[in-house]
Amino acid sequence: MTAIAPRDGQRLAAAEEEDSFSDVMALAIEGSGTGLWDRNVVTGDIRYSPGWKAILGYQPYDLSSRIEQAYARVHPDDLAYVQAAMQTHFDGGTETYEVEHRLRCKDGSWKWVLSRGKVVARDDTGRALRMVGTTTDITATHGLADRLRKAEDDLQQQREQLFHAQKMEAVGQLTGGLAHDFNNMLMAITGSLELLGADAADGRLDDLDGHVAAALEAATRAAALTHRLLAFSRRQTLDPRPTDPNKLIAGMRGLIQRTVGPEITLRTTFAPDACAILCDPHQLESAILNLCINARDAMPAGGRIVVETANALLHEPRGPRHEMLPVECVAITITDSGGGMSPDILARAFDPFFTTKPSGQGTGLGLSMVYGFARQSGGQVRIDSAVGAGTTVRLYLPRTREKPSDNETHTGRPAPLRVRQGEVALVVDDEPTIRKLIVVALRKVGFHPLEAANGVAALKVLRSDARIDLLITDVRMPDGLNGPELVEQARRIRPTLKVLFITGYADNAPVANGRLGHGMHVLAKPFAISSLTAKLGGLLDEPAHPGGACRPASTPCASPAAHAGTPSPPRPAGSAPRTSPPRAHGPPASGRR
Repeated sequence: MTAIAPRDGQRLAAAEEEDSFSDVMALAIEGSGTGLWDRNVVTGDIRYSPGWKAILGYQPYDLSSRIEQAYARVHPDDLAYVQAAMQTHFDGGTETYEVEHRLRCKDGSWKWVLSRGKVVARDDTGRALRMVGTTTDITATHGLADRLRKAEDDLQQQREQLFHAQKMEAVGQLTGGLAHDFNNMLMAITGSLELLGADAADGRLDDLDGHVAAALEAATRAAALTHRLLAFSRRQTLDPRPTDPNKLIAGMRGLIQRTVGPEITLRTTFAPDACAILCDPHQLESAILNLCINARDAMPAGGRIVVETANALLHEPRGPRHEMLPVECVAITITDSGGGMSPDILARAFDPFFTTKPSGQGTGLGLSMVYGFARQSGGQVRIDSAVGAGTTVRLYLPRTREKPSDNETHTGRPAPLRVRQGEVALVVDDEPTIRKLIVVALRKVGFHPLEAANGVAALKVLRSDARIDLLITDVRMPDGLNGPELVEQARRIRPTLKVLFITGYADNAPVANGRLGHGMHVLAKPFAISSLTAKLGGLLDEPAHPGGACRPASTPCASPAAHAGTPSPPRPAGSAPRTSPPRAHGPPASGRR
């Protein structure tokens, strides 16, 4: 007997253990439904494990060991792809070979398989010598991803169809409401004008003033309706100014009380540290008054309305990853002690033309207008309500560091128009009727008006030696030069020129976003002549600032920590908490009274 050295014995035991482990691994792979193969790349011979042959229905003694026959079992549509992937791996282009393809079974059927392999031996030049790998039957799961994608596509298509149907239903509701309200208003206008013409032709003058008043009243209602629609669609014309919310609401208190009536107790609570906000003050007044009227209508037997202000942080998705970032705002809260709203009514609060009021007693656009105004101003609106618990509406508007003008008033009384001797206004509008109307109105209040039909013609006048104190221009005009573009070039020629934009649709960024420079105002069409003269009065009294630089849309008035320790003013019993405004994680709750 030959003695075995201890070191040799250890090596033999390690080799036997490794062979045993390899056998166990091979059995485990075979037992999982995966077959093994071993290819001699130089000779073209290939060996298959019994499990590999079983996948295709062959017996252990079946199958040729030549690579040519192996390729012959690959589906013709997959062969070029399989051979190309194999060659790429031989050339070192991939770390491993991995391909999904079809193989023909012994009975002639096809199975989908996943073949994986790797070159385990190369010569000194890098040429592949030996490759080993596995083949797994994936027939049952192949195409699952494709089927899932198809199912997702079908689901997305169904969602789009549902969204389209809902959108068309909303459009139908919107157009139906518009047609109803505008038909009534147009009937009042056309009927009054027809009677006016008939009476004038017959020499009957007694009722002329009544016909004119009826037509004007209907036209005013129609204009208000279009403004509300544009507010809901966030396309209304805004004239944002740094505004003190406490001062604005205090100035409205008398108007609100007269509007809601003596049966309603009105209470205002102002945060002494409330920041200035950047918004259109007149539209804010309209929104607050709308909310107070809604609150009044919810309390037919009387009740209480509380109007509060407070600095707040509104969390909204912003930034490239839509993180929930805090936005510094001022919260204007209107709380009533009415009957509240049920969940189904709350869910439709901001829907246009949805109202629970009797027919003819509301357009259903009040909250829609408030929502559109808040969003267009860079803020939000939230509603909290429950049956029997009243309703709280919070209007969030962005803060600004800009100081409100000391001369800014919100009493609704227009400043008087003071035209100095010889002041000249250039009117630019492509609509002849509107241009003529403005020219006549300016002449009546003492202006010397000039006119131009488009921006190109206006530039010729501006480049002349003519005196021009004021430019009144439409925003949307043909001939390749719109209102903001005209003003940009005009300010290069005449840096201190005062500008009034007139527009019916705020789709131009400098006007829509309120990024107007000094000495620039905006007036929405249709407007009353008295509104035009009031706007011009404020514009002419505004100090001239050369350059007309745009101001930022909003900037914080202070860091959040600046107000962290400020105590909140006392709140009336029953009012909703305002110290922790709701986090905005999505679209606002909806509802309508």
